[in-house]
Amino acid sequence: MGNFLSRLIDRMDCITAQRFGQPVLINNQQRYAAEQAFSADLGPLTGEGTSLVVFDKTYHPERHDRVVWQGK
Repeated sequence: MGNFLSRLIDRMDCITAQRFGQPVLINNQQRYAAEQAFSADLGPLTGEGTSLVVFDKTYHPERHDRVVWQGK
């Protein structure tokens, strides 16, 4: 049963990445990510914030990753 569930999760991640993901360069490697915006009203931050959901199991974020998102 676990094998079936793992395959289903992988397929769902792949479809989500294809439909919503956009290319992003992280440490000069291309990956696909979707933008997640959050309001300061929901957390301890002041101002608006943006986060990226990266669709890659091999990627593990580190503190000083170089990210190029939408040309910035």
